[in-house]
Formats: sequence, structure tokens, C-alpha cells
Amino acid sequence: MKSFIKLYCLVFLLLFFKISSLKAQENLFKDALLVTTEADTLYGQIKYLNWDKNPSSIQFKGANGQLEVFSPNDITSFFVEGDKYFSASIEIEVSPLSPSSELSKTPELILEEHRAFLLEIISGEKSLYKLKADDGKDNFYIKTDGKYELLKFKKYIKYIDLKPRVLENNNFLGQLNLYLFGCSDIERTLQRTKYNEKSLTRVLQTYYNCMGVIHNSENRASKTQLEFAVIAGATHTSYLFQSSVFDYLQYGKFDPSIDPTFGVSLNILFPRNLGKWSLYNDLSFTHFKTDDVYLDYTDEVQYTYYTTELAYSYLKLYNSLQFRLFIGNNRLKINGGITNGFVISETNKRFDEITFRSSFRTEEEKAISFTKKHEIGFAFGGGFEFSKYSIDLRHERSNGMTNSGAIITNLRRTYLTLGYRLGK
Repeated sequence: MKSFIKLYCLVFLLLFFKISSLKAQENLFKDALLVTTEADTLYGQIKYLNWDKNPSSIQFKGANGQLEVFSPNDITSFFVEGDKYFSASIEIEVSPLSPSSELSKTPELILEEHRAFLLEIISGEKSLYKLKADDGKDNFYIKTDGKYELLKFKKYIKYIDLKPRVLENNNFLGQLNLYLFGCSDIERTLQRTKYNEKSLTRVLQTYYNCMGVIHNSENRASKTQLEFAVIAGATHTSYLFQSSVFDYLQYGKFDPSIDPTFGVSLNILFPRNLGKWSLYNDLSFTHFKTDDVYLDYTDEVQYTYYTTELAYSYLKLYNSLQFRLFIGNNRLKINGGITNGFVISETNKRFDEITFRSSFRTEEEKAISFTKKHEIGFAFGGGFEFSKYSIDLRHERSNGMTNSGAIITNLRRTYLTLGYRLGK
């Protein structure tokens, strides 16, 4: 019977993930249009992957539902989800980008001819285009006299006083100075311009502002996006004390503490790849409280009861790298990173009841002599998102509340939280 149940569960899970995978594939097809080499406009749907590297081909469903594959040789352009791609014959710089041991020793560019889909970053009188090639290198282009012109840049290595130095061929700065002629602010802006999308976009925005030209659309899919949410739930905290001096900590039986937690989160989505990768951060209130009565017994006339009470409240900051897997309109996620806890309240007491022969006395002091206001740890977890809601499970291990060499503390927390995303 148990084997049958296990087999049933396995088949159910396989069917669930298969159906979810098929549904996810369906949801990737977005309304789009493309322009053929004969200048015909076709409306339909394109399988949209929010590409980080420029696609070498696209899958298109027309009005008849038939699936077709188009390469840069088959069409002149396509438009989907705010992305605009143009087919172009271009030059690509193929010198090694890193590490320095592989860099070329000459500033001359190594160029190859290709036909590819270029992503439009800025559109207008002066436009900017981008190609991220298979090797991960970014190539940027402008359009002059109807042709796409590579903005030329190269890193190379040169030995100066027998020591290698990484230098740059920045020909693109001169190209942009000519391309954006007429704006007095361009030369000053170019002095701090780097060969990356953010910096080059700023140059063209400077030109449009200088010339008073309004028409200037930036590709929205290339921007970093932010997601804000409120979170609330519960934590389960357990403790591990190691000490060769303080037996009441080493051998004490401190019960786990279950307490509420709440806070806010900020998820910084990296551009492209459908927001699968992100920097997830949250700031939350956490608390635990525990106590123990430990008997240090020598004989029937000499023994001590140690009553220990510990309670701490923290503001806890969690910074992590997160990956999300889309299942239909829902998302599975995993993350891992570091935690920093800042103490906002502390209870740290030990009450001793000492019996020695016929005498009895009591004492009260700190349970842990030396404590600190900051703890650090690591955590990992995962969860599930549906609509604006999320549920998360996370495990954390931190170095606790003391910096005493005589005591090693390890706190282990498990978080179960619900979240609600604000905004869109």
C-alpha cells in the first residue's frame, strides 16, 4: 500500500510539472509584429524570452497558428513587449575581454562580419543599438547614412617597466563626438563616458536635452526593476552553546522559541531574462525568548540551581541572490545570502540558588558576561509566488549574541512568512 502511495505521488508530481512546463511555454508567446524582407508586416505572437544575449532566431506564430522560425536573413525587424530588434549586417569586435592574461597585446581591433538582430536602446534622430554576443561581450552601434556603425572599443595589455597594464582603445569617444555634433555639452560628458549601456545612454540623453528634442524613447526592458512588499509570519529559534567553563549553558536544555516576525522587502530585478535573477533584500523584526533551570550537583549538601533567562529582539537585514523559475503565471524561487542582526532589546539574566552544607544564598548576574549588539550569519531558502502574494521558508544560522572566547553561540532560525507585493 505504501509503495502504491509513493508511486501515485511520484506520477502526480511528474504530471504537475509537465503540465506546468507546457503552460509556461504557452505563456511565453507574446503579441508581436515583424517586418519581412519584402516590407510586409505580419501580426502574431513571438516566443519572448526577455533575452540577455541577442537571439539568433525567433519563433513566430501567425494568424493561422502555424509556428515558424525566422533568422536575421529572413526578416528586417520585429517588435515584442517593448523590445525593438533590427536585422543588420555589422562588424563585431572579437578580441578577448578578460582575464588580463588573455588580453591582446595590441590596440588594433579584430573585426568579423556578421548578420544579427540588434536591440534598439535609444530611438530617435540619433539612435543607439546593442549586440551582446555569445561570448558575453557588449557591442554598441550607431546609425550613419543608413548603415550600422560599430562604436569601437578594445581592452588590451601593455608592458610598462616590465609590468603588465590594462589599457583601452577608446575610439568610440571620437565617433560619438562627431555623431552628436552641435551640442556644446557633449565633449564634457564624453570625458566620463564608459563603454557600457548606462553610460552611453546618458550621452545620448545629454544630446537630446541639449538640442531640445523631445522624441527619445529608451528601451524599458533594459532597465533594472524594483519590487516592494510587506512580509509577516513566524520564526522558530533554537540554540547551541559550547563552553568548557559555563556548564549551565553547555548542558542546559533551552526550549526553542516560536515568535512573530514582520517587515518589508525590496527585490532588485536584473535586466533581461524575464527577471529570473535578482538581489532580494528584506528588513524585519525578529525576537526570541528562552529559559532553563540547570542543577550543578556535587553531593547532597553541595549543589546549585542556575536559572537562566535570555530574550533578544533584533532588526534583521537579509541580503541575497535570488533565482525564480516560472510555472505558468506563478513562480518558484530559491535564494541564499548573508544576514545582519542589530540588537534593539536584551534580557540576559542568571539567578543562582546556592546550597553549601547548612547555608543557602542567592545571587543574580548576567548569564553571558560579554555580549554584542550585532550578529552576522548566513541563510538560504525558497518559496512560491502567485499573483501579488508569496509564501517563503528560510533557514538561518548566525553567530549569536556573544564575543566571549569562553562561549561559542550558534543560533538557528527558521522563518515562515507570507508576503504581499505593493504596486504593479
